Amino acid sequence: MTTERTSSAVSSGGAHLHRDRQAQDSEIIAALVRRELKMRFGEEWFGFAAGYIAPLVWIAAVYLAFAFFGRSSPVYTDVVTFIISGLIPYAAFRYTVNAMGRSRALVRTLLIYPAVRRWHAMAATSAVELFNAFAIVAIVMGANWLIFGNGELAHPAAYVWGIVLSWLLGSSYGFVFTVLAEIRQIWWLIGQSLLRPSFFISAVFFTGNELPERLVRLLDWNPLLHAVEITRSAMLIHYDSRIASENYVLACIAGLFLMGLAIRQFVRG
Repeated sequence: MTTERTSSAVSSGGAHLHRDRQAQDSEIIAALVRRELKMRFGEEWFGFAAGYIAPLVWIAAVYLAFAFFGRSSPVYTDVVTFIISGLIPYAAFRYTVNAMGRSRALVRTLLIYPAVRRWHAMAATSAVELFNAFAIVAIVMGANWLIFGNGELAHPAAYVWGIVLSWLLGSSYGFVFTVLAEIRQIWWLIGQSLLRPSFFISAVFFTGNELPERLVRLLDWNPLLHAVEITRSAMLIHYDSRIASENYVLACIAGLFLMGLAIRQFVRG
């Protein structure tokens, strides 16, 4: 009887310790989220506004490029809405990758505190980018509706899921190369170099449905192309991608996170 009581007490104590650690981790991540927002946007509202000008300028530049080359929307929708349908999920991915790289600077001066870990900074940065992605959605789509009167969103829930997939893909890719950069900084530069062609091969300017079969076979290894196509299909009323695979994107996300965890364990070991 005494042994059973002792075992129960130890088990209860372990559960309380685990909950305390979870609460501490949550508090640290929340504090780092606030710190990241202040570092990135400043403490004034002007800083927040300036942080979202870049996507609007990006969309305007692509629109001008479409006009210069005489390209029209390949889908039955206006050109601005078509551009938005590809650029927003791409931005959610790319901004998250870039932010994950900044997570090391976010936590560098705080590592003197035993409770703070690098993964806290990565989690905080990733959380900020999820908020940032949906803020960009609201601003860009709001501007499209106010200026051009276009507010196309065929399947809102599926669209949210597409943005989340793009964000998760960016988080997992950034996680791998952030961990690798702890071994050598050049790994982060390699990860960035690998992404340079992604803007041109991820269905930002085109749709998967208009690609010939030989190009589909050449490009469908790219999970970002699938994430963009999933999001576009959810946004545009008259578009349904024939190549997008949600399961493939999820498999790539899981594979990248597992790879990052394995590398992290190797670095710590």
